[in-house]
Amino acid sequence: MLTTAVLRALSELESRVAGLRRADPAGASLEVMLNRIERPESARARLLEGDAMRVWPVPADAPASVTAFLDGVQESREIAWMGVTPLVWGRVAAVIRERRERRLYTWGAAPLRREAVYAPWSRMTQRDQALFQEFGLSTREVMDEETADGTGEHPFRQLQAATNAVKQDRELLENSLAEQFCARQAGTLYLDGPLPRAKSVHESERVVGVIKSHQTVYATGAALTLVLDLKEGERSSMFAIESRHRDPVASWYLRLRDPRGHGPFWGLVRLELPLLIAQQGGGDLADTWSGWVMAERSPLALPDGRWDTMAYGIRNCEEVLRS
Repeated sequence: MLTTAVLRALSELESRVAGLRRADPAGASLEVMLNRIERPESARARLLEGDAMRVWPVPADAPASVTAFLDGVQESREIAWMGVTPLVWGRVAAVIRERRERRLYTWGAAPLRREAVYAPWSRMTQRDQALFQEFGLSTREVMDEETADGTGEHPFRQLQAATNAVKQDRELLENSLAEQFCARQAGTLYLDGPLPRAKSVHESERVVGVIKSHQTVYATGAALTLVLDLKEGERSSMFAIESRHRDPVASWYLRLRDPRGHGPFWGLVRLELPLLIAQQGGGDLADTWSGWVMAERSPLALPDGRWDTMAYGIRNCEEVLRS
């Protein structure tokens, strides 16, 4: 949430910046509000194991072999308007928690943290931006999407552009930490979310990305039915995710917990490894990482409502970042 210092600075700035009016930052963050209008979709993906999607049992009782956990957090809130242009306060942070003798410690000097006011500052006066900085508020340029038909001026488009900039800054922090870990540390890293773009990550078999949300499902038809019918301790075949927006990865679905009495996404996660690394290791590597991720089901990540798909080490990262 916004600190008292930020709220006090906004109150002072309202009387000094022409056209500035504050907004109520309480309630849902922009991440929550704007995600409500995103469209879920399913997509086909190129299989890496066999000619058809199938179920693979995961080796039981794998040892807890994950060395460290990486997670980042972000928060975006609409705090003011300059005419029809929204100003968004964004906070990002990331941390690696390393396991030593069954206890978790912060890896490196400290968590990485940044916060700023996100807006298309290049469209405003230098004096206004300087005033924000004078009151101790860092500013971050947002490249808003202007289109010929004027749709880029819609306030939701501008809010989305700011939230995307916050997300990019969070990913930069996560990317930096993952790169440092791969360069300096001998161990395995469980990363919450998709794999970052760092070159050292995509040359390593020691980092896995674990995705808990399923806005896009990489299966259709019979393959989709198979994925949603996975039982506890089963994984799907590996498939490739290739996009011009990110480095190619190998991915597969894994059921962490018994879904009986719940919806089809209960306890379902999607894992990612670098594509070239996964192709070299094949199904054995997918089995190995699946077993290691299954081993992280205990202790439970309670009282978090996402405990069915969240490792305790990731919850610990979030607690550190929010403290």
